[in-house]
Amino acid sequence: MPIFTRTGPIHQAAIRFTQLRSVLFFLILVMAVPIFTSCIPGRAQLIESRAEESITSVLTLHTAEFIYREVVYFGEQNSIFGIIPLNDRRILFSVDISVRAGMNLQDRLEVSLGPGQVLNIHLPPGEILYSDVDETTIHQYFIREQGRSISWLEVQDVMGDVKNELEMDAVERGIIAQAERKARELIRQMLTPLNLEIRFHTLEPQQTRGPEENTEGGE
Repeated sequence: MPIFTRTGPIHQAAIRFTQLRSVLFFLILVMAVPIFTSCIPGRAQLIESRAEESITSVLTLHTAEFIYREVVYFGEQNSIFGIIPLNDRRILFSVDISVRAGMNLQDRLEVSLGPGQVLNIHLPPGEILYSDVDETTIHQYFIREQGRSISWLEVQDVMGDVKNELEMDAVERGIIAQAERKARELIRQMLTPLNLEIRFHTLEPQQTRGPEENTEGGE
């Protein structure tokens, strides 16, 4: 059975943050223009719907990324009575793996306009969105194929274990907290034209609305 061995610690870690394209921000500005007219009937409902549309247009808000340079070993050795070798298949290589975190806004988002022109935005908690192997960065140190060749499918099985470990490592290093903070900063910037106080609330998992005390007020 293939054996996965982690041969070394992480020796490169980087964080990159993504911003929405300027065209999206322009569209939000255009959408916000009628909101400044206070005499519009149903102004609160209009503000809520426009703000929610602006945010959910992103669907998935990817705001934090950790990049790891990982050294991976795959090996399989079989023999008869421990003397006569049947196969000896080993490979050692390094590869870049990115772990990305953010918020999935497609199904869980609530916006409400409260007293005092306070816009309450209820967001889902941050989460690991996905991890990805950059195959173009693979650097092979050695390979041995005695018996039969090593298939990339076998290596991909090993890489699944590696990605799971790196996702847990990224969580321990605070990627979720950073993703949530950057998402709030980005949303606040997007909604600046509304000229309202923005307050963020965190939705609890599998609930419609989280507790009001879990908030981040406007600056």
